[in-house]
Amino acid sequence: MKQNKLTFDTENLVVHWLEISIEGIYDLEEIQVLANFFDKRLEFNSTFRKSGNRSSQSLISCPANKFNVLFVQNCLKYWSGIKLIFSGENGAHFYKLVQEKKVDWEIFKLGSLSLSRFDVYYFEKINDSDESSVKYFLQDCVKNLEEKRKNISYSLSYRILFETITIQPIVF
Repeated sequence: MKQNKLTFDTENLVVHWLEISIEGIYDLEEIQVLANFFDKRLEFNSTFRKSGNRSSQSLISCPANKFNVLFVQNCLKYWSGIKLIFSGENGAHFYKLVQEKKVDWEIFKLGSLSLSRFDVYYFEKINDSDESSVKYFLQDCVKNLEEKRKNISYSLSYRILFETITIQPIVF
């Protein structure tokens, strides 16, 4: 049987969000132990917030660390623990460390650990002519919206680097 050699790299897939749930770890002292591990062993800064709160507090902030992990404390009727959230480049870097077997899983109390979210996106590099095509396409969309709806205001944002294109019509 021929083995498939597909990888995220060969398929242009990039990790965008990685979220780990750890049941039973709730105490801030236990969370600080994990934050220290992420700082010393993996070079991540750590931020903490309680679920439902918008404000957060820095646990570890070292200028040499290029990546961040967010610890979210949850206390629900059916589940209490923490979620470790790695967004964007942080998720991609953590996934790379896992692939390189640089993560010591013993510190996480493996019996209570689960991968709760894993997002990837397809990345395709575009050239300059494609970029102008996207601009013309968006301008056409806006023109169509304006012709069909007279009382419309819109917000147009366009970032090719992350291939995020947003048109948000606001109808009055």
